[in-house]
Amino acid sequence: VINNFSKNYPTITRIIEVGRSIQGRPIIGIEITDNFNIDKPVISFNGMHHARELMTVEMNLGIIEALTTQFTQGDAEVRGFLRDFKIVIIPQVNPDGSQIVFERDSFWIGIL
Repeated sequence: VINNFSKNYPTITRIIEVGRSIQGRPIIGIEITDNFNIDKPVISFNGMHHARELMTVEMNLGIIEALTTQFTQGDAEVRGFLRDFKIVIIPQVNPDGSQIVFERDSFWIGIL
């Protein structure tokens, strides 16, 4: 899903890998700004720290959608945010926990 935003809004988004999980899965994020060539203060949003925090992923995807579409529609406030800041959104910082919840145990609490 996150790659679609990058494809649809290539001038203001960039996919990043911020690291790898304990089990080696990539932790993927997206940078959103109006100019990648300028150093700016960073505002960061991230979600799914714990395996069962499924809605935090959706909240972060909603932020990405709002910023990209409203920027394109000319929203002055969003354009100001992206002029002054780089927004970094990592919807899922715990891909290992997500995998366990979806594949093995929907009530998993964190013991491998």
